[in-house]
Amino acid sequence: GYEAFASSDGKHIYYTKREPGIWRIPVEGGEEGLVLDQGTWGNWALLEQGICLLDRQSEPQPVIKFFSFATRQMTQLAQLDKGKAPQGNLTASSDGAWVLYWQADQMDNDIMLVEGFH
Repeated sequence: GYEAFASSDGKHIYYTKREPGIWRIPVEGGEEGLVLDQGTWGNWALLEQGICLLDRQSEPQPVIKFFSFATRQMTQLAQLDKGKAPQGNLTASSDGAWVLYWQADQMDNDIMLVEGFH
């Protein structure tokens, strides 16, 4: 797996593989399980409440989504500017108040902050 993160309770490790999807495995050992069939390396962030995903393929514009562990539902947090290329390395605050990503804007890069979705 790639890009592993421990759950906030320390019971699971979440990670990606070469194919799309986010997986988890118990720290104590056991079977791995597919959490989401979406998400690729560098394009997701683990929160206590769920997983944020950057979806560049969404039409008509790229979006940031949130998968809730409690409801097992995916919601859209933000629609991004199609004229600018959002990149990976998504991260989020521990309280889920904001999501940070960077975008390629011509030859320059901007760090963008998304907040206020709670």
